[in-house]
Amino acid sequence: MAKPSSQLSFREVFALTSFKDRNLFAASQAGLVNNLKDGMSWGIFPLYFTALGLGVERIGILKAVYPMVWGVGQTITGPLSDRCSRKGLIVVGMWVQAAGLLLTGLTGQFIWWFVASVLLGVGTAMVYRPKRRYSWHL
Repeated sequence: MAKPSSQLSFREVFALTSFKDRNLFAASQAGLVNNLKDGMSWGIFPLYFTALGLGVERIGILKAVYPMVWGVGQTITGPLSDRCSRKGLIVVGMWVQAAGLLLTGLTGQFIWWFVASVLLGVGTAMVYRPKRRYSWHL
């Protein structure tokens, strides 16, 4: 019989999430990659855009599009994840995020960076699922 989670040591938790349980490993890896993407988006991209001559106003637009699409997108992807494979939606969302990152790095025009920000928002909405199921019935 397995120990209750409150009795697991750090070493046991690390082993469980690193190589013993594939689902926990995948969730940990996806979380790490998603947080790395967020760090790049909020910390590095504004510096990158500035270095390429983009003004503060346009950088603000690019940084506003991503969370706006993410938030609105969750109203679609949340219920969708209840009806289809959550794991599949997460995988596709990670690929959409990768496409957004790639587009950001490979292009040098505002319009393409805007599209990349939209892709980052859509992908993040697919990866994150609202914590609770909400009923629209009153």
